[in-house]
Amino acid sequence: MLERRADGSLAKRSFPGWAAYRAADARPPLSAPRSLFQSTTLAPNEPWALQAAGGMDVVGTAESVGDFWWRGQLHLDARSGGLAFRLGDDGTGYFIEIEADRQSVSLQKWMLGHDASGRPTPRYVELRRSRLPEPLATGSPVDFELLLVGPYIECSLGSEVVLATLSAERTDGRFGAWADSGAVRIEGSVWAPMHQPQHG
Repeated sequence: MLERRADGSLAKRSFPGWAAYRAADARPPLSAPRSLFQSTTLAPNEPWALQAAGGMDVVGTAESVGDFWWRGQLHLDARSGGLAFRLGDDGTGYFIEIEADRQSVSLQKWMLGHDASGRPTPRYVELRRSRLPEPLATGSPVDFELLLVGPYIECSLGSEVVLATLSAERTDGRFGAWADSGAVRIEGSVWAPMHQPQHG
């Protein structure tokens, strides 16, 4: 859906009808989240918080899920970071990257492929890149919504859809947030599983 901003430009909004496909009421995410690479488990009632010193780390759910809707507030105090979903235990999955103090936001897919000799090798694909209406200042909170229904992927920041595309190389996994050389925190997080629309 398109909605006019105060300056006359158009903002993309998520289709409100998606709420009818939630399979349960929104609730806090599953069990206590944990760090993917440092194996640190957080207390269930704490905000999801992660300090990645000198590299990248991910904090996410312990369980894997399929189609879902997720809402919360992202606090990013790092060179780059954002949301992650359909994560495997090997660190592969889908990553939404926000670059600090810039307007760029992108959706990336990191999976394992094989080289000519059959050895596993990382495989990176940028699925979509977009521009935020204004840069996200380091440490500033931003409300987010993430929607995954079958191959459909949609991410809203500050109530505007910034990424929407299709990809179904992996259709389930853990979800959470990540940071590179800095901190990330998720507050007010709620989620719900989704039904896929049935046609005909």
